Amino acid sequence: RLRSTPVTIRFVTNTMKECKRDLLESLTKLGFDIAENEIFTSLTAARNLLEQKQVWPLLLVDDKALPDFTG
Repeated sequence: RLRSTPVTIRFVTNTMKECKRDLLESLTKLGFDIAENEIFTSLTAARNLLEQKQVWPLLLVDDKALPDFTG
């Protein structure tokens, strides 16, 4: 029902060990109808802040989290 409204849908998590792609795969297997751009993680927030501040840090994250920081 939410998808038929003008409400923006986001799936929010505080996970720091999995990239969005892995979360999308897990949620899809559980039966969620979800797009990658609807997932917002703590890694998403961190990347947004880094881009906003225009800094390039040394990343000390789990290897599974690295895809969210490519580029």
